[in-house]
Amino acid sequence: MEANNISNEKIKYVNIGYILSQFGYTRIIDKNATEIKNKLKEFVPDSNIELLVFDMDNVIPIYNEVKGKSSYLKPVFEDIVNRESVESILFANCSEETANFLREKDFPDSNNIFVLSFEYETNFLRSSKNASSDEALKKIRNLIFNTDTATANKDSYLSFISGLISKRIKRILSENNCIENLNDPTKHILNSTPVHVNKYVNLKPVLENNVYFQEVCYLLYRQIINKCSTPNFIVASSRNSIYIASGLLKYFQTADLIIIDQISPVTKLSNFSNLDDIKPRRTYAMIEDFCCMGTEIKTVKTVLWSRGVNVEQDFYVFPIVSTNLYGKNTNNQFKAQKIYPLYILEKSDNYLMFTDNCCPYCNGIICEHSKKFNLNKRTLYETI
Repeated sequence: MEANNISNEKIKYVNIGYILSQFGYTRIIDKNATEIKNKLKEFVPDSNIELLVFDMDNVIPIYNEVKGKSSYLKPVFEDIVNRESVESILFANCSEETANFLREKDFPDSNNIFVLSFEYETNFLRSSKNASSDEALKKIRNLIFNTDTATANKDSYLSFISGLISKRIKRILSENNCIENLNDPTKHILNSTPVHVNKYVNLKPVLENNVYFQEVCYLLYRQIINKCSTPNFIVASSRNSIYIASGLLKYFQTADLIIIDQISPVTKLSNFSNLDDIKPRRTYAMIEDFCCMGTEIKTVKTVLWSRGVNVEQDFYVFPIVSTNLYGKNTNNQFKAQKIYPLYILEKSDNYLMFTDNCCPYCNGIICEHSKKFNLNKRTLYETI
């Protein structure tokens, strides 16, 4: 279940693991604390923030033996903690060790500091040790878990974080003008699939922007680690996906890249020259830049299956963006197909997809719009 106020623009998400990865670090120590603190300023806006979420996944804290009462996390975050424009700060995805540092040693008296760790036996979400902030705690619990009770559900929390990441990806697409409106969608048919769309999605601006590209690769990497497992092979089937896969290899240093090129509706197995690299009893993660009807995904699954790979068990797809192909049950259908997108572009984003026989408004064949649709497709489209 998604959080009630997931669309609230005053909720900001910062992945600390990504910031560390840009310096080649996995931990915060005295020598790099100032460097990370300065970099952090680029990710936290100066405007008022209702909830600032720091994702501490894969971040290792180091104890400050000189001061004896805190970790090296404190000098990195203390300026932001003391900012009046930040109402509440949530350190999420914490290990129990990190949670204890933040709550009991680094910021024990801060009323606006909360930590979330699913390694606690009870009360997964806790405020700073000496803080008296019952109302704030109740508010954040309701925001994440959709309830004001003490019940905490990990799936609800992961949905909350996924929603924040989706917002971030959507903002990246918007800032790079990646989604372009088409004047006449009835004349635009996708190359890989015979369907019409009302928008053209071009991810090259993101791939060409090194800052955004690196961030997307890291979020994709954490998505794979958290939802599945470390793959033995990363499979790419287009120029864009090959480029993304090359960025992922920075994090999956033990994985090899398999390229299955020239995927299309008329693909023949004889087109591929590196089939011998595909072996059973391995884990494969397929990377797609944009998934529409899923033609390429089905083709690559067939190629893997033909080489003895247990596709249902070992095959995962991680497109950056996907669509409303499966209608109302999009998320369930994706899970059934082992598709874990970073962001789903759906009808709510005014993205429409239809064939010559489908209504561009509801995607139905026989519907309340059918009569008008059959008379004049373009007029109907312009009225919606």
